[in-house]
Amino acid sequence: MSKLIRQLLQEDDPRFAVALTRLEQSAGNPGIDVRISAELMSVSRAKLMTLGLDPKDTTGAELYGGLLSKVVESDEYIRSYLGHPASSDESNTALLALMRDVVGVKEVWTTKPVALKKICKKNPPKKVMKAFHFQSVDSLAKRMDVSEIFLAARIVESKTWWEKTKKLFGVLKESDFEQGELRIIQCSDSRWLPLLDEWEKIKGTRVIGSKESACVGFGMGSSMKASYVATLFATLRMYNEVGMYCTYLKLHYVHPSIGNVLVHAVDDGELLHTSVSGAVFHWRDVQRYFGTLADDSGVSFVHLDTNDLGWIQIETLLSLRIPEISFWIGTDMVGVSYGDNRIISMNALDVSISANLELGFGSMMTAELQRSLRSELMARYVQFPVSRALVLKQFDISMVAGENW
Repeated sequence: MSKLIRQLLQEDDPRFAVALTRLEQSAGNPGIDVRISAELMSVSRAKLMTLGLDPKDTTGAELYGGLLSKVVESDEYIRSYLGHPASSDESNTALLALMRDVVGVKEVWTTKPVALKKICKKNPPKKVMKAFHFQSVDSLAKRMDVSEIFLAARIVESKTWWEKTKKLFGVLKESDFEQGELRIIQCSDSRWLPLLDEWEKIKGTRVIGSKESACVGFGMGSSMKASYVATLFATLRMYNEVGMYCTYLKLHYVHPSIGNVLVHAVDDGELLHTSVSGAVFHWRDVQRYFGTLADDSGVSFVHLDTNDLGWIQIETLLSLRIPEISFWIGTDMVGVSYGDNRIISMNALDVSISANLELGFGSMMTAELQRSLRSELMARYVQFPVSRALVLKQFDISMVAGENW
């Protein structure tokens, strides 16, 4: 494994490097890590020059300062595109319209609302009821969108409540699932505000995903340095994530224990991971690879179609609508290492959250960079027939053409 990738991933476990070497050999030694390292250096150099910085003589603090300035500038361009909303409600409405324009309509495999309501009645989400001022679970289930119930539960309900709920998920049958729209909703009711404030303290954004109900919720709060960038990018990233888990659920919709598959999707459990030559692949890596192929690539799977395997290129699609933020194209997995675990992420979401939390150089967010880089690294190996066949067989997938067994 290349030194740069190891530093950016902050991966010190020697077993990871050994597993990657074995995977590299099984794929015919294509030098994937070396190629990605070259791409990272090329893109970071170009971005530094765009910021007016010298790639050969720029400190980490200078680069970080340049990125913070750029993300604040991008935030203002987004505000301008949205018409300079005068309130959080106007911001939510304008952002929702933009995001719906970007994602279009996507049908996914999800739990039926009636099944989720039955679960709520069997295991009442009392903290959600209290937060939204409902006296009975029947009133909650009747008057509140069931997706919002589970989004709110993600914030306020206890681990014990979730464990009981997952046991109820586990006994769901095929008839409890259906094809439905992957939704983005605005959480603009005043009762949401304290919940989102608390969530933002934990996660750094005001965005929540519900895999069980195929829904992403967001809500703007008080204006921060890069609140529009953070909300926009975080919501679309979560849209990709929830859609990815829904695709995995559809892959197993005839599974006799489909409820247990849902539990693993909610928990990001072991079914979502597999190992080839000791290297761990996540279902995300498979979807990232096939989802970015051209629509006419001819790829087809049993139970899945092109729409199921979609993967939004967030920076590119947003830049088509707001060209002034095109700086962020190609930066989702790009970072610069200054040694001693001092990493600067160029991922727009990392930078915007860092700006909003007023984090200093040396303590900026890098989680999104590392997630994207690790996933892209593994996804690149899926393009090679031997690796692809092993990965797909481990996930129990058969291609309609070319790789049946």
